[in-house]
Amino acid sequence: MKKLLMMLALVLLAGNAFAQKEDYAERRAEWTQKRAAQLVKNMKLTDEDEDWFKTLYIEYQDSLNALRDALRPQSQPEEVNGMKEMKQYSDVEAQQMILNQFSMEEQQVAVKRAYYEKFRTRLTPKQMMLVFMGPAMGRQGQRDRQDGDRMRRGGFPGGPMGGFRGGPGRF
Repeated sequence: MKKLLMMLALVLLAGNAFAQKEDYAERRAEWTQKRAAQLVKNMKLTDEDEDWFKTLYIEYQDSLNALRDALRPQSQPEEVNGMKEMKQYSDVEAQQMILNQFSMEEQQVAVKRAYYEKFRTRLTPKQMMLVFMGPAMGRQGQRDRQDGDRMRRGGFPGGPMGGFRGGPGRF
């Protein structure tokens, strides 16, 4: 009886994990579609260029995602109290993780350069900035505004000006 219950539990857990992976893939594809539509709108592309761009942009994002998925380490740091906590890695394991990260970044740059050449055939340099730098530029502006808000309220928690409401070490 115990064996039967254990088998049933394993089957349910495996099915749940598979469903979560599918949900993530669907959400990522949906996000890519929405992002492509937003870029088309921001770049004011013609109908002919719109179809070309969406197809190429989705292909570009799929290439990057496949690369990230293939090279992502299997063991991720666990989250404890909202912070990522590193396992105790040996020096050899830590060095290998760093080298793998460098390899992944180099391969991502190679994919980006290849698609840059493809986008360059029909997009202006300013339009390509939106493709290759758009989200990062938007987040940086948002981060700068948040930092300014924090400084007006009294600093960062644990920062040089203390916490949000007081002197050193108080939050």
